[in-house]
Amino acid sequence: ERDVAKLYDLGFDLRVDPSGQIGETGQVFVGVYTAQITDTQRTDQGKYLRDVRPGQPFAAKYAQLATDTEPYDYLCHVVEKAVMKALSHPNIMAYRVVINLGQRAILRNVSGSEAPDHAGYRRVFLIMDYADHGTLFRFAQKGKLYDRLAVQFTGELCSAIDYMHAKGVAHNDLHHKNILVFNAQGGEYTIKLTDFGMSISSAIYGELGVEVSAGDIQEMIENDLSELKGMLNFMIGKCSGNVLNEGIDLTQVSQLSNELSRTREPLLDVLKRYSTGLGLLPISSTNVTAPDITAPVSADRTEPIEYDEPTGERLEQLYVKAPAFYKTPALQTDPRVLSGEAYVSSAEEGEATVPMVMSEPDILLRKTKIVLGKLHEWGFNVNIDPESEIGSGTLGRVYRGSYTNQIKMFAQTRQGRYLRDSHIQPGDLFAAKYSQLMVKSDTYKYLSLVTERAVLKSLSHSNIISYRVAINLGQRVVLRNREG
Repeated sequence: ERDVAKLYDLGFDLRVDPSGQIGETGQVFVGVYTAQITDTQRTDQGKYLRDVRPGQPFAAKYAQLATDTEPYDYLCHVVEKAVMKALSHPNIMAYRVVINLGQRAILRNVSGSEAPDHAGYRRVFLIMDYADHGTLFRFAQKGKLYDRLAVQFTGELCSAIDYMHAKGVAHNDLHHKNILVFNAQGGEYTIKLTDFGMSISSAIYGELGVEVSAGDIQEMIENDLSELKGMLNFMIGKCSGNVLNEGIDLTQVSQLSNELSRTREPLLDVLKRYSTGLGLLPISSTNVTAPDITAPVSADRTEPIEYDEPTGERLEQLYVKAPAFYKTPALQTDPRVLSGEAYVSSAEEGEATVPMVMSEPDILLRKTKIVLGKLHEWGFNVNIDPESEIGSGTLGRVYRGSYTNQIKMFAQTRQGRYLRDSHIQPGDLFAAKYSQLMVKSDTYKYLSLVTERAVLKSLSHSNIISYRVAINLGQRVVLRNREG
């Protein structure tokens, strides 16, 4: 209670009193972010807090471990933190921050392996987003769970579990008190999966010196599917006779439940057979940010498109370059405000004096050289000449550059967000991959650049190149979806 007063100065207004909800491994208290949270957001410790705001409520899971507590209880907290940091999905509780209090306990590695020792703390606050309606169990007990929500929650829960399994993580403790209900836009609801202290992951356990075999992971995944079956049956039962029901047929939810009890397929493959009837659009294992999985399938296309061609050719079939006069009704977003992408328009390029005999590649190259001064003002000193070239590939050439003093200011913009946590300093070197596509370039080449950016943004690993920023120059090309 004495330490809670110090948390206020860090941006956490928290009351520790007996009204806190009792959980499996501690209590959960409700708090509110104060104005000081903006200062904490700018620190390394507050990096996961950067999209919260003063006045927003939060939940604080408090664990208090006795002197004779088994190491496993400490390790559950280590695992939960690691799993939450590794996952990013709209139906999985986001990691915010852990606040360790008082004396730490060193967990010494006694196995003889090279795994390091770990520090645990006897008193810990895990700060999470506040669930407006508590657990799914409590929500259902109040009679708020009806047929349409059951279908929606089935899709959201399946999407979260599929995502975890694709990441090599089994939840291992799935029940209606580990599923929380939040308010969503338009007076709707959404759910999020939480409580990852018992989760199993080969990668995370490997860092603790424990080898988890593929067979063990598969067993845990099958356990998740069995527990998922129980959640679907729970929701079906709670919908029975509810006066709020809209007459939605839950037969396919029941059929999905029955199949989960006997399948050894990946969950994604099972869900594909139910996507049309339930309106479920499960995310693929390569996605980090999930789409709206409750969106209905287009009325004029009840079956998914099937292709025999390789994946790249599927993309070419789906998109075509639109003519210059085409007004797009559904462009994903304005390229000038994309997170992690900067844009120099044709107007900013200026008018270049171009000899009549110049080829299209030479014209584009000359235009690009004109805007290099603009890039210098943003913090990027780069020349596209043979002396600076350090490599080449199918879609472009790579040039050496260095950051200027202005890079610190650029990193604070929306376009520079991926530069903030990289400890980049003026004078540091970078590599600039320059792609220059002709008027007649295949659509697939444009889509390859879209794919590369999306993949780099979605991955974070010490042995995978990090995404910093994409700088788009000149006239844009709209890739029109022609499949309807």
